[in-house]
Amino acid sequence: MQGNENKCYKLLNKFLYAVLMNLNKLLCKGWYNLKVVGKCTVPQTGSAILVANHTSMIDPAVLVAAVRYRCPTFLMAKEYSNIPLLWRLFKLLECIPVDRDKQDVGATKASIKLLRAGKLLGVFIEGGISVDGNRRALKRGAAMLAMRTGAVIIPAYINGTEHKKRVISDILFRHNARVKFGQPIKLERNSHKCDSYDAILKATDDIYSRIIELREELESEK
Repeated sequence: MQGNENKCYKLLNKFLYAVLMNLNKLLCKGWYNLKVVGKCTVPQTGSAILVANHTSMIDPAVLVAAVRYRCPTFLMAKEYSNIPLLWRLFKLLECIPVDRDKQDVGATKASIKLLRAGKLLGVFIEGGISVDGNRRALKRGAAMLAMRTGAVIIPAYINGTEHKKRVISDILFRHNARVKFGQPIKLERNSHKCDSYDAILKATDDIYSRIIELREELESEK
């Protein structure tokens, strides 16, 4: 009996997931005017880390709609787990909650496990939303995870999404979203506790520089 209940639960989740993906695509293309400039460079299979800038609460939804063939699982701020409806949604999407006030070992282990399973992880390199467009302190997690697991980095730049200070305002506002993907970046693998701190810092700066190059390329193509 319990086996049948588990099977029904998995089928229901699979159905809800498919419905959610299609609704998200309709929302992003119809209301947020999403356009992918150039081609999507995210590999169809294998472990990869999608690393992007962050200017609005809708950015995860925009990236999910922009990526073809597969859906990224995002690192998300732990405080959102206090919002019941959002948390149920994030759980369905297998998001990984992160305590941004400290080194979250549990989130790191969960991310490594996900990547070693050959999945796609979404990371916003500045950690939070850049309201004024200025650079925030960069997070080193993407570079560290890539070095630990051998996952390829896919840089991406999001343009045309705005932050209105409230989640519901960001969702209801009509954005003009554009996404441009960069060529994959393969970092040298380092599984020794990632003690190469300077290498991680340099890799993080290089990833961010590539995202800024994508911004310049996107602006020149207008």
